[in-house]
Amino acid sequence: KYDLAKHCRFNTNVTNVEPVNQTGEWKGWRIDYEDFNDPSRRQMDIVDAVVVSTGQNQTPYIPTVQGSTTFPGKVLHSKDYYEAGPFVGMKTVALAGHGPSARDIALEL
Repeated sequence: KYDLAKHCRFNTNVTNVEPVNQTGEWKGWRIDYEDFNDPSRRQMDIVDAVVVSTGQNQTPYIPTVQGSTTFPGKVLHSKDYYEAGPFVGMKTVALAGHGPSARDIALEL
């Protein structure tokens, strides 16, 4: 209906977002980003608004797999992950998933 797709960048990794002020006057947001498949392709835009669509407000889906109902450990969806602290000292942590959230969590753990 609003043809928003033409204004979206897909397969893109945002590397920096910061406000732009020139002589105390608001100029928008600077967005630095790179092609998800070729990180050497870096670009920058100045935009009026930023929409963060990380999925944090989505209803999490945790599939039931054999043994999951009797698993004594903690099962956590990426929506509820905030920091590595609760996992410090654990000998084994299994991370199931793909995409940016799984990659970010794996790098932090």
